[in-house]
Amino acid sequence: MKIIKAINIKENLLNILESKYNESDIYVITGEYISFKIAGNLLLNNAKAKIIKGYDNDLFLRGLHPQIKNKDLVIGIGGGVIVDISKELSYQSGADLIIIPTVLTNDGLASGLVVLKSVNSGKSNFRKTADYILVDLKIIEQTPKEFLTSSVGELFSKYSSINDWLVDNKTCKTDIETKNNILLLLEVFESNNYHKSEHIFDSLICSGKAINLQENSSPSSGSEHLIYHALYNKKVLQDVKHGTAVASISIFTLFLQKKLNNKHLQLINRLNIPLDFVELSSTKSLNLYSIFDYAKNYKKNRNTILNKYTIEELIEKYSEFKNTIVNDRPNFTNNLNIAKNWE
Repeated sequence: MKIIKAINIKENLLNILESKYNESDIYVITGEYISFKIAGNLLLNNAKAKIIKGYDNDLFLRGLHPQIKNKDLVIGIGGGVIVDISKELSYQSGADLIIIPTVLTNDGLASGLVVLKSVNSGKSNFRKTADYILVDLKIIEQTPKEFLTSSVGELFSKYSSINDWLVDNKTCKTDIETKNNILLLLEVFESNNYHKSEHIFDSLICSGKAINLQENSSPSSGSEHLIYHALYNKKVLQDVKHGTAVASISIFTLFLQKKLNNKHLQLINRLNIPLDFVELSSTKSLNLYSIFDYAKNYKKNRNTILNKYTIEELIEKYSEFKNTIVNDRPNFTNNLNIAKNWE
């Protein structure tokens, strides 16, 4: 996987296409609007480039992948879903893959994982990584604030996931490089560099590489993601971006892990993300029993902090969390001493 960062990646892209894929047909997968326009600008006058709007459904994938040969090239231009569709098409056909993100959403741009509703009922599958990732820093700098907040939230959730991963003997290969990649991305928060989109991108790449080394999502997806899947499945999240949700849930899972500290609370406050994940719900009354039951059984081979408690105990721990961390925090912005017990 080769990564190229530039202010304008058009020349880099054209050079790659001319030197390596001059004899290939090029299938460019984009979103509906902005990424479709960007693709047109990047590949203007390239007769071999077929620009196609991608959709996460079985009909689209079954209709397109037989047309793509292993000598061809797939280019994914867009956000998380478009990236995953492109990875799936590249995997099914054996074609090479170039990813050009137009927004920063999650570590999927660098990992081999695919998460699509039309593939394995939305559960993650390890496919293949991109041959090239080209990031146009000018485009990324224009990412809407809510997307950047979500991507930073995704990175924040690694505080929780790495704790689950390191104690899971079934999935943790204790690979030094994997650990280093995860710890490196957390340094972004220690130095407050998460305000810069280039640093966010670099951190997402580290997370993606950790997943690739492990060949599953466990370094970057723990108990906080399991609870997210439960909330998503129960359809109680309304217009809440994935990274924002897992960051909020991480506060609770860090509490369960007895790892929650002032630093985490300060960061989540700066990101303006709810301290209590229940506030993400679109319903007035959230059935925690159903949520925790679903989360504990979503990935039966994944060992997380949730396995240490019964559903009834998790509900009790949430009540303790609510009273200790959420409610008992007078003037929270200026007073973060309530978390000192967990440092």
